[in-house]
Amino acid sequence: MRGSVRLVDDFSSTGFVALNRCAIEGRLSLRGGRFTCPGRGDDNPGGHAVQAVGLTVRGYTRLRWAHLEPSVDFRNLTTSVLDDDPDEWPERFVVSGMTYERFGDLRWDRAARLRWLSRQAEYDAGPYEQLARVFRQHGYTSDAEAILIERRHRERRAAPRRRWHPRAALSALYGLLVGYGYRPGRTAWLLLALLVAVSASLYVPGIRDTLRATDPRGNAYAVDGRVVTVDGGDTGPAGPDAARSAQAPRADPCGDGQVRCFDPVLYAVDTVVPLISLGQRSTWYPNPHAPLGRLAEWWLNLATLLGWVLSTMYALSFTRLARTA
Repeated sequence: MRGSVRLVDDFSSTGFVALNRCAIEGRLSLRGGRFTCPGRGDDNPGGHAVQAVGLTVRGYTRLRWAHLEPSVDFRNLTTSVLDDDPDEWPERFVVSGMTYERFGDLRWDRAARLRWLSRQAEYDAGPYEQLARVFRQHGYTSDAEAILIERRHRERRAAPRRRWHPRAALSALYGLLVGYGYRPGRTAWLLLALLVAVSASLYVPGIRDTLRATDPRGNAYAVDGRVVTVDGGDTGPAGPDAARSAQAPRADPCGDGQVRCFDPVLYAVDTVVPLISLGQRSTWYPNPHAPLGRLAEWWLNLATLLGWVLSTMYALSFTRLARTA
């Protein structure tokens, strides 16, 4: 079809306008037109006021109608410029497969566009992907990622309800922690918060007093010095006085280098961050028989598990697999 199609201003339609599988060399404009469909029919089972299935518009497509109800069907419509007001679309519409290169409005309002797609007659991920692609091509990368995150949220809500389904629970957790792979910084902050929490707990006297270490001779140490002496070492020719001195607790908490000195911050890093060994966790362990010993043991083991989960999600968020799963 050469030229343009203009159904504008005083144009009024009662029934439906069909532009299916046409090619318009110029422009399509519905600006100011009024379109109403009173009900479904054999040729219009969807009850749409405007049908433009498979329409190709070489120029721009200007919608901005004055009134349109109850719905439109723009499946597989192709145009270069989409000039519309996202808040003026009808309550129901179909835009699956619709492609465009940019918007006619210079205001790139992500929130308005997401409200627009939320009113699709049925959820379809394709329009979200198209919207994100256009935003990204024009330099709005952060907005594009937010659109894809919303797509995943909508997808999860549209799926059949399955209470306590493991996959649904993991998907929800993945979205909460790393925004389905598009917000890895969230996990980095959670890891930092976990490190601070573990480090702070190790300064609490009740937790700190449960920690023990053992040297190669079997001597046991607390973080402030030796508490059990099994072998004080060779006392030499100094006689019994030296032997008694060896049996007394030493002021040096590291046993003169017999065990690795305890450091709360390094211990927290060793506990939370996987694949890193600073020798702290392997040297110092909670004594389960001490007051709060069981609590310290459970807390540190839980911190290790949480560290593995958060670190794994952080790593996965940088892979293509995580973004398309």
